[in-house]
Amino acid sequence: SQSPPSQSPTSATNGLGHGGGRPNGQTMHHSHQQHQQTHLSHHHLHHPHMPNNVSQHHQHSGHGHSTNNSSNNHNSGSNNGSHGRGKHSAKGATPNGPGGKPMCAALVEYRASGRRPSMEELAGHVVEFSRDAHGSRFVQFKMETASVMEKQTLVDEVAVDAIGLMQDTFGNYVLQNFLEHATEDQRYTLGRTMKGHMVQLSSQAHGCRVVQRAILLLPRPLRNELLAELLMQPDDTSRCARNSHATHVMQKVVNLIVEEERERLCNNEPPESFLPTTEGLLRAVERAVETEFVAMGVHPHAYRLVLTVMDDCDPDRSPAMRHVLNEVLPENMDRLAKDQHGNFILQHILNRGSDAQKQMVQQFVTDHVVELAQHKFGSHLVEKCLSCANAAQVEALIKQIIAPTAQNAEHAKLMASTAQVNQRNAGAKPGSQAKGRKGSSGGSADDTLLLLMSDPYANFVVQRAFDASQGPLRNRLVDEIKSRSDVLSKFTYGRHALLHLSKVLGERTEHRGGRQGQRSGRRRK
Repeated sequence: SQSPPSQSPTSATNGLGHGGGRPNGQTMHHSHQQHQQTHLSHHHLHHPHMPNNVSQHHQHSGHGHSTNNSSNNHNSGSNNGSHGRGKHSAKGATPNGPGGKPMCAALVEYRASGRRPSMEELAGHVVEFSRDAHGSRFVQFKMETASVMEKQTLVDEVAVDAIGLMQDTFGNYVLQNFLEHATEDQRYTLGRTMKGHMVQLSSQAHGCRVVQRAILLLPRPLRNELLAELLMQPDDTSRCARNSHATHVMQKVVNLIVEEERERLCNNEPPESFLPTTEGLLRAVERAVETEFVAMGVHPHAYRLVLTVMDDCDPDRSPAMRHVLNEVLPENMDRLAKDQHGNFILQHILNRGSDAQKQMVQQFVTDHVVELAQHKFGSHLVEKCLSCANAAQVEALIKQIIAPTAQNAEHAKLMASTAQVNQRNAGAKPGSQAKGRKGSSGGSADDTLLLLMSDPYANFVVQRAFDASQGPLRNRLVDEIKSRSDVLSKFTYGRHALLHLSKVLGERTEHRGGRQGQRSGRRRK
C-alpha cells in the first residue's frame, strides 16, 4: 500500500513561502485540503498497516494556515509517531482510539514506548487493547503467558463484547487466541457468547474465522448446539451456502461431521446421547441440499457445499443422497454440464463416484460430445472425461468426434449450416476456406473434426483426445488430422492443434504455406 507523504502537499516551501512543486507557486486551497484529509482517512480504513492517529501541524512559511490530517483507525505498523517524516501530535492532544474515544493511558504509553502494562494497568481496558493493532498482539501474548486467574480476568472482560470483537479486524485474532489457550471452562464461556449469533458471525469476514476455529476447539455438545443454528433450518443453510464468507464455514462443518460420522460407523458406536447429534446435523444439511440441488449447484458459492455434501457419492448414506444421485442428478446433467460451476459437480462424480456413476457421466458426455466440446464450460467436462476414461470409453468418445452419430450427428449438421451462414455473411463462398479431405468442406456435415479443430474450445478437446488415444485409434486420429493440415494451418486454433500433434510425435512444426511460416518466424524474432 502507498505510504502517506512525508509532508502535506503545501508544506514544502521553496524559500518564498510558496508550495514547492506546484506550478506558479500556487498553494493548495482549503477545500482541496479537506479532500486530501478525507482521502487519507479513507485510505487508512482499507490499509490497516498505515500509521494511525497521524496529526500534522505544519506552519507554512509566509502563510498563516496549517493542515491537520488525522485518522481514528487501527494501526498495525510501528508505534505511533515512530515514522517521524514530519508528523507530530499536537502538544497536549490525546490520540483517539476506535469510535473516536480517547485512548487509555496504558495503550498510549504502550504504543509510544513499547512498555508492557501490568495486569493491574490492563484491567478494564482489555477490549480497547484488543481492537488496536499493537494492543491486540500484546493481549494475545498476555493470554499465552498468564496464570489461570489472569486468564479468567482476560476472558471475563472480552466476554462482555465478544460478538463485537469476533467481527473486529484485530479483535477476531484475540478471540481465536483465547479459544486456543483458555481452560475448558473459560472456552465454554466464550462459546456460549456465540449462541444466537452463528449465522451473523459466519456471514462476516472476520467472524467466520472465529467460527471455524471454535468448531474445532469447543466441546462437542456445545459445538453441535451452535451448529444447529446453521444446519437445522433449511432457509439458514441456504442463505449461508450462498454467502461468500459463510460458505467456507459450511464446508468446514460438513467435512468435520462427515468424518466424525464415518468414524462412528466404522467403530460401530451408537449416536451421541445429547441433542442435536452429529448424525442429525448431517441429515439436516443433506436434506437442504436435496431440496435445492440444482439451484445450489449452479451458484458461485453454494456449489462448494454441494460438492462437500456429496463427498464419496454414496447413495446408501441417506434417503436424501439416494434421491439426489439416482434421480435429481441424471435429470439435470445437461444444465450442470454447461454451467460455469455446475460442471464441477459432474467432474466430482468422475473423481469420487462409483463405476456405475462414472459410466453414467461418460455416456452422457459421449452422446453430446460435439455440442459440449464447443461450449466454454462443457469442454472442460469433456477433457475431464478423456483424462479419466478407460480404453473403451476413450474409443467411444473419439469415434463420435471423428464420425458423429445420433444426437452428435444432428448437432454437427446444425454446426455446419451455421458455418455456411457465417461464411455467406462474411462474403466468402461456402466451403472455400474449409476444404480438407476429398469431397468434404468446412460447411459439410461429414467434416465435424475440421470444425472442431478450428473452434476456440473444441480444439483443446481434440488435443486431449489425441493424448488419451493409443494404438490403431491414435493412428486413425493422426491420419484424420494430417489430411486436414492444409486447411487447419490457416486458422489460429487449427495451428494450435497441429503444433501439439507435432510436438507429441516429435515432428518438425512446419506447415504448408512457407511464406506464412516465414512471416510468423520474423515476428517471433
